[in-house]
Amino acid sequence: MEVLRTGWLDVPALLPRLHALLAETGRFQRLDYLLPYTAIDPAAGSLRIGAEVLPYAAIIFAEGVGVLQNPWWPGHRQIQPLKGQLLSLRIADLDLPYTLVNKLYLAQRAPGQFYLGATYEPRYTTVAPTEAGAHELLEQLRARILLPPLPSLEPMAHLSGLRPTSPDRRPLLGRHPHLPFYFLNGLGTKGVLQAPWCAQQLWAHLAGAALPAAIDLFRFRA
Repeated sequence: MEVLRTGWLDVPALLPRLHALLAETGRFQRLDYLLPYTAIDPAAGSLRIGAEVLPYAAIIFAEGVGVLQNPWWPGHRQIQPLKGQLLSLRIADLDLPYTLVNKLYLAQRAPGQFYLGATYEPRYTTVAPTEAGAHELLEQLRARILLPPLPSLEPMAHLSGLRPTSPDRRPLLGRHPHLPFYFLNGLGTKGVLQAPWCAQQLWAHLAGAALPAAIDLFRFRA
């Protein structure tokens, strides 16, 4: 399948610009600080950053699979880590004006440079990239993606990570039943596509609006 009018988002390049735009408003402050759960005091409504104790009105946890370690996460085991691996390839003399999809995808990043992904591994022994994962991707490329004979195909980078998926593959948003803690999670393989809309929904929820039932954190308890 040829997916037209599509592309890829350079997230590492985008995020610093978004941070700068928020800072320019004068309404946001970015702190690069690893905040342990023990620094949060729900009884006092405060958190400790270094030697400073700050009050909070609400905390939003957007932690991906890290939320499974969160002592206040009300979703039980709803987050299901799904490992994925992808390859960055250099393919000479190939130009694709579209993304090719057939179980996996081949997307052009720059002239002669492509992303090939991704594996779906619900069971894994390491989060790191593996030779088996690279072999699977290259074999699937040869078996599923129809390309002309390629003079050269050179792997440039091998990446892996964990996707925070949910049982029905929909996001998980909501508030803790007893604390002003909010959660945004479960975006799975569609984080770039769904994050802006989910953020809008959660922002409205903080102001009192109801969440759509399809993404409500507590939908599995019904």
